[in-house]
Amino acid sequence: MPRFAQFRWNVCSGHLPIMGTAAVAFVLLAMPKLFANDWPTYRQDNDRSGSTSEKIGGPLSLKWTYSPPAPPRRAWSEAGGRTMEGHLIQDRVRYDDAFQPVVVGQRVYFGSTADDQLHCMDLASGKTLWTFFTGAPVRLAPTVSGNAIYFGSDDGFAYSLDAENGALIWKLRAGPSDEWFLGRGQMVSRWPIRTGVLVDDGVAYFGAGIFPHEDVYLHAVDAKTGEVVWTRDDISENDAARDDLSPQGYLLASKAQLFVPSGRSMPATFDRSNGVLLHKKTYSWRSTAGGVVGGTRALLADGQIYSGGAHHLLAIAQDDGDVGFGWFEGRQMVVSGDEAAIATGTAIARIDRMKYAVNSRRTHKIEMDLYSLSRSLRSAKGDKADEIREKIKKLQAEQKELAAVGVIWQKPNEHDAALLMTGDSIISGGNGEVFGYDRESGNETLKLSVDGEARGLVFANGNLLVSTTTGQVFCFGPGELKETPLAEAKKYPNPYAENDEAKLISGAAKQIVKKTGITRGFCLVASSEDGHLAYELARRTELSIYCIEPNAEKVRQSRELLNAAGLYGSRVTVHQAEFSAIPYSNYFANLIVSDTYVRTGKLPTNAEGVMRHLKPLGGVVMLGTPKTSHDVTQGDITRLLDGPFEAEEHQLSLEDGWVSLKRGPLPGAGNWSHQYGNVGNTAVIDEKRVKGDLGVLWFGDPGPGDMVNRHEGAVGPLSVNGRLFVQGEATISAFDAYNGLFLWKYENEEAIRTGVFQNQNPGNLATSDDHLFHFLKDECFQLDAATGKVVAVHRLPPDMDNDTREWGYVAYNNGRLIGTATVRADVEAQYRRRGRKTTESTDGIFAIDVKTGRHLWTYTGGSISHRTIALSDDEVFFIDSTITSAERERILREDKSELEGLTGEALKIAEDRMKKLDARTAVAVDAENGKKIWAVGVDVTDCSEIGIGGGQLTMMYQDGVLVLCGANANGHYWNQFIAGEFKRRRLVALSAEAGYTMWKKDANYRHRPIVVGNRVIAEPWSFELTTGEQHTKIHPLTGQEVPWSMIRPGHHCGMLTGCDSMLMFRSGYTGFYNLDNDEGTRHFAGHRLGCWINAIPANGLVMIPEASAGCVCQFSIASTIVLEPRQARRPWTIISATGAQTPVKKMSLNLGAPGDRRANDGTLWLAYPRPNPHKTTSLDLAFDLKPKFTAGGFTSVNAAAQPVTGAATPWLYTSWASGLSEMTLPLLGEKDRPATYDLKLHFAQLREGTARFDVEINGKVVLSDVEVSRERGAEPVAQVKEISGIDVERDLTMKLIAKVSDDAKARVVLNAIEVLQKNEVASSK
Repeated sequence: MPRFAQFRWNVCSGHLPIMGTAAVAFVLLAMPKLFANDWPTYRQDNDRSGSTSEKIGGPLSLKWTYSPPAPPRRAWSEAGGRTMEGHLIQDRVRYDDAFQPVVVGQRVYFGSTADDQLHCMDLASGKTLWTFFTGAPVRLAPTVSGNAIYFGSDDGFAYSLDAENGALIWKLRAGPSDEWFLGRGQMVSRWPIRTGVLVDDGVAYFGAGIFPHEDVYLHAVDAKTGEVVWTRDDISENDAARDDLSPQGYLLASKAQLFVPSGRSMPATFDRSNGVLLHKKTYSWRSTAGGVVGGTRALLADGQIYSGGAHHLLAIAQDDGDVGFGWFEGRQMVVSGDEAAIATGTAIARIDRMKYAVNSRRTHKIEMDLYSLSRSLRSAKGDKADEIREKIKKLQAEQKELAAVGVIWQKPNEHDAALLMTGDSIISGGNGEVFGYDRESGNETLKLSVDGEARGLVFANGNLLVSTTTGQVFCFGPGELKETPLAEAKKYPNPYAENDEAKLISGAAKQIVKKTGITRGFCLVASSEDGHLAYELARRTELSIYCIEPNAEKVRQSRELLNAAGLYGSRVTVHQAEFSAIPYSNYFANLIVSDTYVRTGKLPTNAEGVMRHLKPLGGVVMLGTPKTSHDVTQGDITRLLDGPFEAEEHQLSLEDGWVSLKRGPLPGAGNWSHQYGNVGNTAVIDEKRVKGDLGVLWFGDPGPGDMVNRHEGAVGPLSVNGRLFVQGEATISAFDAYNGLFLWKYENEEAIRTGVFQNQNPGNLATSDDHLFHFLKDECFQLDAATGKVVAVHRLPPDMDNDTREWGYVAYNNGRLIGTATVRADVEAQYRRRGRKTTESTDGIFAIDVKTGRHLWTYTGGSISHRTIALSDDEVFFIDSTITSAERERILREDKSELEGLTGEALKIAEDRMKKLDARTAVAVDAENGKKIWAVGVDVTDCSEIGIGGGQLTMMYQDGVLVLCGANANGHYWNQFIAGEFKRRRLVALSAEAGYTMWKKDANYRHRPIVVGNRVIAEPWSFELTTGEQHTKIHPLTGQEVPWSMIRPGHHCGMLTGCDSMLMFRSGYTGFYNLDNDEGTRHFAGHRLGCWINAIPANGLVMIPEASAGCVCQFSIASTIVLEPRQARRPWTIISATGAQTPVKKMSLNLGAPGDRRANDGTLWLAYPRPNPHKTTSLDLAFDLKPKFTAGGFTSVNAAAQPVTGAATPWLYTSWASGLSEMTLPLLGEKDRPATYDLKLHFAQLREGTARFDVEINGKVVLSDVEVSRERGAEPVAQVKEISGIDVERDLTMKLIAKVSDDAKARVVLNAIEVLQKNEVASSK
């Protein structure tokens, strides 16, 4: 291999080995220059115009076809083709469903997700000239510039190769380290490159990463050498880690700007020279966007970014992100000169772009007017209604007249998969067909047949290349078809020599499969040698196999052999790594084996490091060999048990020279077995492992195409014993919780239950350790949790098994199935926006012995609310809406007695409650025999249906206490909360032992409460379970006790879920809250939860099945995501606090920081400026320090990437105020006594330069000639300056007086401020 193929870029050290100039010169001379008829990048140019001046000129015929060993594997699943709430849903992230080629000269280049390679082929013959292996799928088209070809891979590297021979020139790892996880069943880097590589003016640009929570990166590097020009590694930290940029889709560039598509959201615009973010905006689909927008398709023209949405393209000004230039119909658009071609799904059209744009502005205004008038018509009557109808009629007539303005011609055509404009033609691609139209007249000139959907169209150097969703690439050249070329089917013979060693390995594979029974999932081959064992396992199973081999030559050899077998990439992947540093994710492997052990009987060095990858609950390590001479030793067994397995349950087996270890459950992991977590409805489970920070373990299916519309309030997911159960539109599906492996799907179109939102319905699913239960009408089906097969069907009790009743509730506990016989009537036949509302009357609760199927007992009540059923180990509790007159009178007497001593508003509320008394009966029955234990009247007035959004009454059981509460969970109602509309919403706690009221109180809560240990969290507050006493915390400024609170600073339909140490919820994005250190709300940006429950802790993980189906908002990611606990990486949060902010006892300010953060010593550092709450909640901690700057402003860098010498808390110095001249700290209020304070100022110069300045406090210079400096190449050094005994009467005003005012390198830099009150001054103002 040529010398320059071995160079690597070390992103950590920052050093790049540069090849000699002679080698560079050789490379430059090896390739011819690009020609005008080339197609060197995706859609021809960096504007992504999709057009060429080259003319087709005549008929085309098939010359050759490339067929891959496997079809493309998309990064994401979508919901394209579904209609939800009147919107036809279309794919918005679709960049890798075909292999997109580029053409330069007589060469074709494309990347592949089927075999993880970049391919170079001869344009004339289709012959493969060379390929280049990467470590993961290559999803986007490469770019040819000069003599080199550039591309990115899911292995996290950007590559530059010699375009002539495929030799490596340079490669750059785009992320901070070598970490991998599973994405839709493929092992990929945590920071894959899914933007392609854009090259312009000698600079190569690319982005890396998917999830902002894991950080994303943008790089600009010297195209020849790979040396970094600039890097943005701090984007994801912005706005308290709520920046949603997910760099996915082809980059675009103007002369000054770089445009970065962002998954399903809108593109971001950066300054090409330095990477500074210029703008990234969102647009309302109801108004400015003109419909659903956001996605990876975009092109540049007219000073606009034409950003593709579901049905049209929105023109966004490149300079400032404003809209208004135009709204262009169509799923595809290509441009040439002043013209464009569009494909709408019903027609192909050629348009005059300027005329069409002007016309679209008027059309958009008409659409907005029609929308407004239609809303007004709903409430209008008489003459006013007639007037509105007349306006609508006139506007519709004008709309019809304008439809053709700017359209030169259009032809009916449903194909909108791809579009291409040449000098004389417009070509469209669709399912199985490619059409061509004369550009001038619109007459059909071309019709070609292909396999699959034509998603890529390229015309270059006289040839039309069509790439399809089958992975095939078809090349059509000039001339008539004389003879149909036969696509030769590839044969993949066994590439391994037939010898004794081959027989040994083949026999070992056969025994491994036989002994373990594992044929699906993921296999890790540790020490894979030449890949032979992997090959034999792939032949016999459906396993996806990942091989680790430390020897680079063996890696090269095995890749070649497995590629020859047609298995590489699609079934088997090989990586070079030491066993102590395997980059793969935890828990992914169903099976772990070793090729080296089969051959030699010896375990690889550091084999115990491999074991963290073994899947809990069934993953198997299998070591052995058919040769009896390689017996497993006690030492081998001991090494297998090293590490995690010593403290875990496991099964060890020794048989016939083989040892196998089957991993058991993770210690402390919990199960989420019911709609609200457990039979007690607390929405919290006993899960000990989920705590601290969270990181992505795997992501993928189910995607939005499988799921229920988020507004219909679907049943939440369940997860027990390592399996995740999810109910879709017409199915129940099971997935492996640890690696996302699809296990089974049970189809039952009528079994779906919606309306769970606001507790209108209970769930219809429950699980035991081994079974899943779901009901439909008068039957409850018991499915085997491992296979999805029905093993039993349970009917209603015989005396209730008739046409008038059906199952309305199901729970499983201690071997018993608890159900209800419910008379059900739909209030409305059609779904409402917030789920189907129902009235349901249950008069029977019963129990079934699951083992025998025998009905154990039936309890008949009056009108039982099955939304209130809660279970303990030994009792079943519920609320019966009927009540005896005696109990009702008792409650009235108690309420009257409580009136004594009340006055004012409290008396008024109590009297009003007596007038509208809602008295019901709380009942407890024995779970074993159904006998009534107690029945007590209870006043549930104002426990539910309070204020807008209401919500049904629910009941929770925890540790001998029953909690009755409401169940609202709508994210729109903060204003009502602030206005006090929920102040009357009550909590009532009953003794589970006897039914008496333990406490009750007006709790002013917003969402359905949950119970965490001894805490009732009734958002945003927390109360003691047994006493109702409100919990408090220390105010971060005053040091006073204030009510404990939490904040969801973004839109947040849906309720909280949780475990011992953490809460999960929606806060605009997915959010979570660490209860252990009370550090504030964190966000998983770019991703949203559903409208009720779909983030659940279980199995030591946090499981979030996709639940945003139908969402037309601009969230960058729609996917199932599973998170695992890990050490905190950058825990920027947003804290909440209530009450007065003065007098300040302690103030710790981190200037320019992305968010709030607690240091290891417990200090809570508050970001300033304060993070924007996004929603007015009254819970955010806001204050104004009135900063003044001579220049500069607030700045931050990636805290993890910047070392600081002498700092106990290094991240404190990675943000700062530059050029700050004055700041005022409001320490005391108008009525507060004067006080004395100590002040600490923290400095570190992160940029090269020296700042000298004086510090003045309240008009007095307290520090002179402070110097903060950093020399080139040196690490920043932290400094702390202390000023003691500052007397303050109201504010502390600090001035920083620079010695040099006009030099950017000499600007004052201040990182952090600490203020601590020493004592109050004796005298009062």
